[in-house]
Amino acid sequence: MLGMMPYTVRPGFARWLGYKGERQFAALYFFPDRPGPQGIACDDGVEVFGLADDEKHFMMGVVMFTGDWLRQYGFVVGYDQKATHWMVLDTQREVIFVTEKDTAQTWIETQVLPITEVVI
Repeated sequence: MLGMMPYTVRPGFARWLGYKGERQFAALYFFPDRPGPQGIACDDGVEVFGLADDEKHFMMGVVMFTGDWLRQYGFVVGYDQKATHWMVLDTQREVIFVTEKDTAQTWIETQVLPITEVVI
């Protein structure tokens, strides 16, 4: 299942997070061994990097703000438990999707939007 987070990202959001790549899709996820704000990373299928403190805390706010929506659809992004889903940032449309970890990994490697059910 693929969900589009009910959160509007501001223009230039990817650059603000520290993303310097040119790829359209980049995953945002929590390291499995470091839940909470210390373990947030960005992965575009070519490069993986951690977020700076301000950006980590901002992403935590996004997750907390959308927590009811995430729980409603069974998305577990890893803030307080092991992630089964990753957030995927579309750097061109400036929206954040949530999908299963395996789907997200394939998505960012191929840079092709998966054809699947979208929950809005």
